Amino acid sequence: MISLRYKLLPYIYSAFYQSVQTGMPVARTLAINYMNDEKIWWWSYQNQYMFGDNLLVAPVSCNQNFAKVYLPEGGWYRLNSTEYFKGNSEVIVEAPIHNLPVFVKASAIIPMQSAIQFTDQKPSPVLELHLFKGEHASEFTYYEDDGNTFNYETGAFYKRTLRYIPAEKMLIFGKPEGTFTPKFTTVRLILHGFNNVMTIQANGKEVSLKLSSSGDRFGEFPLTTTKFDVLF
Repeated sequence: MISLRYKLLPYIYSAFYQSVQTGMPVARTLAINYMNDEKIWWWSYQNQYMFGDNLLVAPVSCNQNFAKVYLPEGGWYRLNSTEYFKGNSEVIVEAPIHNLPVFVKASAIIPMQSAIQFTDQKPSPVLELHLFKGEHASEFTYYEDDGNTFNYETGAFYKRTLRYIPAEKMLIFGKPEGTFTPKFTTVRLILHGFNNVMTIQANGKEVSLKLSSSGDRFGEFPLTTTKFDVLF
């Protein structure tokens, strides 16, 4: 889970940017999003929480091998295996110490990077963008700056809005804001749940998808400085 934490740094950094802008806690009770769902108040699930908008975490003790988890409405994917679960359901899942129960909301956009050993180590220039198939439109604000100075106050940041529109089979990369040059030059779009998609069109160019070791399809294309669309 340590290496996964570092892979998730783009998601985590963006989540903290959102928190600064809105006051919404990064780690938050399920009651914020699912107040009228009776089961989130049950004692068995009282320690579950959202991490950012799209990750649900179910804490377990170190001697547990299985956990009973409640998943609210919608669809959910196990982060490490991308196994799909329907919402409004109680599920029993494996929970070894190296694979804690973390679930991704359907329609979520999750940016990741290559594994690193410490935060000052530079990742590869490939941004892994994980898209989890769902029925509802979603939006994610990606944010990046140098992480060390206050230069962001004078515009030295990189902010880009990503929108997933399932009805149009489209992922939109908005025009970036700010003067900061991001550390990523290439996007590796990894599709979860899109089993029948063999090719995509990225910025008007066809990209053939490859099959990853986990069975998910992915394709790579340049990260441009202009607005562009990806069609499935």
